[in-house]
Order: sequence, then C-alpha cells, then structure tokens
Amino acid sequence: MRNILIVDDEETQRHSLRRGLTVRGYGVHLACGGREALKYINDPKKRVDLVLTDFAMPGMNGLELLRRIRHTNIMLPVIMMTAYGDKDLVIEAMKYHCDGFIEKPFTMEDLLASIGTVEGHHESAHKCISLARDIPKLAHQINNPLMSIMGMAELSMLQVQKGETRKRRFEAIIAAAKKISEINRHMIGYGRSTINEASKGTVDMQMVVDECLEMFSGLLRLKHISVQKDVKVPRCDVLMNRFELEQVVTNLIANAIDAMEGRGERLLRITLAQDNSAGFHILSILDTGLGIPPEYREAIFDSYFTTKENGTGLGLAVVRDTVERHGGRIELGGEVGKGTCFRVWLPVSAKENDLVENNYDGKK
Repeated sequence: MRNILIVDDEETQRHSLRRGLTVRGYGVHLACGGREALKYINDPKKRVDLVLTDFAMPGMNGLELLRRIRHTNIMLPVIMMTAYGDKDLVIEAMKYHCDGFIEKPFTMEDLLASIGTVEGHHESAHKCISLARDIPKLAHQINNPLMSIMGMAELSMLQVQKGETRKRRFEAIIAAAKKISEINRHMIGYGRSTINEASKGTVDMQMVVDECLEMFSGLLRLKHISVQKDVKVPRCDVLMNRFELEQVVTNLIANAIDAMEGRGERLLRITLAQDNSAGFHILSILDTGLGIPPEYREAIFDSYFTTKENGTGLGLAVVRDTVERHGGRIELGGEVGKGTCFRVWLPVSAKENDLVENNYDGKK
C-alpha cells in the first residue's frame, strides 16, 4: 500500500500532507474534491492503494465520496479526516465500511499510525480472500488421491474373508475416506452457504460421539489410550447441524489424543450430561495429558495459535465458532500436569424439550 490519493479542497492542507507522506516513501496524488477523486480512482491507468479524504468539502463531501467508491470498489481503503467529536458522521461512514478516521488537528505521526493500522487490516483481509479462493481448489485436488485410497480399500476387501478383522479395518478406512469426501464437498462450496441455519436439526449426540470414537479406534489402540464413556441422560438430542457436530467432537478427541503423547497414564473420559435448566446438553472430554499453562488459556481458541510443532492452530478456533453459532458455549478446565477438560454446552432439541416438560408435568 504505497500510493495514496489525498482529497481536500484546501490547497495548503493537500500540499502539506503530500510533503509529509512523500518523504516517508509514499507515492502521493492530489484531488481538490470528490468528483476529481472519482475520475482518478476510476482511471484504469492510475493506481490508488488508499484514499485519504476530508469530510467537509463543497459539492461532494467525504461521506458521499465514500458511498460512491463503495458502489464500485468495496476493498479500497478509505481514511476520513473529521472534525473533533463528529460522532454522527463516524456512525454513518461505518455503514459504508470506512476503514479509519482521524480527527483534526493531527500530527504526521498520528496519520502514519492510522495508515499503518489500515494497512495491517487490509493485508489480513486480502489473505482471507486468497484463502477463500484457494480452499475449493485444494479440496478438489484432495479428491483424486482420496478416490485412490477408497478404490484400493474396496479392492482389498474382496480378497479377505467375511468377518475377518482386516475386513473391518478396510471398512473403517472407507468410512473415514467418505468423511473426508464430505468435508471436501463443504470446502468446495465454501462461501456458497452449504452449511446454514436451515440445515440445523435434531441430532443424537451420543450416536455422533460413538461414531467418532469408532473412527479413532485404531489410533487409540495404537497409542494405548483407554476410553471411558459415561452417559448420564436417557436421551441426548441436540439442535445442531450434524456435520458440524462431528467436526466439534473429532477436533476435541484429536486434541486429547495429541495431549497424551508420551504420558504414562493415558485415559480419555467422555461424559454426556444435562444442566439443571434442561435447556442444554453438556459434552465433556477429559484427557490425562500435560494440561494447558495459564498463559495459554486465553489464546488457545484464537485462530492460528498453536504450541505444536506441526499444528495449524485452527481446531479449537473452529470448535468455538461452531458451538457459538449454534447457540452454545465451550469452557476450558483441567490442571497443569494432570490433564485438560473441555466442556461444551449445546441446546437441547425442541423435540426433547417437549419430552422433558411433559415428564416434569407428570405426563410420563
């Protein structure tokens, strides 16, 4: 972001800002008003990386200029120079995605700090857009070796006897491959609302937990991890998207398995319960790993935060986002040196709520 267009009807102000920004390495262009600025911005031969505009200008003020810019360019960063305490203007400008505000009078250091903040946000936004464009392509490429895995597993199944342990393992490989294929379908449809509110429904959380444990059964045996499951409710139906519930459970189980690497006692304890208000089911996943140090407890749900050598830092961020979007919450427990416990509250389905209320009224 090196080319800045300054829009101000005061000539002295324009040239003063140009001098200050030019000596700091920015390319600077000037416009005396909104209409001249729009001509410059819409000229394909010109490059504008950021617009610095005054608000109070004759003919077309800064807010109208911002509105017209957003008609054709939602991503072009705009910083508006405003009078002190003009809160109504700030609120109105935010509706049109104004990137920054700076109150007059200001110093060059103030302006550079504002530009730096906008540059950082702009870079992050471009990374997100780039990622959104790349995800479907990468998912599509994963499908080719995935088809090969499924084909080889199905072929191998034909060469083993019915009921053999090897056949059950090939069946598990095929089931896991199908799960990956389902994830890929959602990734390929990223940004096209493939998972939305309409896809919520009644999901048996106990069944999902059992399926996820079966998926990890080979790895759990390989790593000598014992599993205890305690179901404290007769039914465990939650209101959620099934695919996303599977992602929550698999991420938490995978984290627990990783946490117990190299530990003496390796126990994975999963509990399904209901809170006193009968409005939520509680899924608890506890491991006997090293636990999470206090200095990391606030950051573990942040995207890309990880302490693992080959970690992505996305698993727990996805879990929290998914749980909260479905009206639930997640809490971290445990103790350093003894293990970690994640507790997830998810809304009881309307169908089960009716059953609970009827039982409470004595209509069993």
